[in-house]
Amino acid sequence: MAGYGLLDRPARTPTVREVLRFKSGETPASPRLVTVGAHQKVGQAISLMQRHSICQLPVVRHPEAEALTEIVESLHERGLFERLVRDPDALHEDEAVAMEPPLAVVTPDSSLDQVFQELSRGAAVLVADGGDATGLLTRADLLEYLAGGRGAGG
Repeated sequence: MAGYGLLDRPARTPTVREVLRFKSGETPASPRLVTVGAHQKVGQAISLMQRHSICQLPVVRHPEAEALTEIVESLHERGLFERLVRDPDALHEDEAVAMEPPLAVVTPDSSLDQVFQELSRGAAVLVADGGDATGLLTRADLLEYLAGGRGAGG
């Protein structure tokens, strides 16, 4: 009956890959994944977030590491804000004082329906392909994608 136009065909659900492609098209100068080394100071992490206009960072054991096994924790703007309000000197402390659990991991082929549940629990998910972290998808990215009319198959 759907073939005769009597029933609506279910719209294809976009994938994480499509949202990341949309996201990278708007900010071509940004790296695909920004990380921070585990031994940096809180102030350095905040500077990195400001430079790239991001609100969360995966924390890696070694600078520039992309393997999932190298991602140990995460930093979130809200947690850093709360920490600095309580103690302005925290800018000079190791970021370990402000680290939070690692971000949930999804694949580029995950549908947005699958990712929605993870994003309802946290502000971002880490995108991994073949054991390497390849990007970050935030609620704001998804909202921008859907508001731009891309989520309706376009």
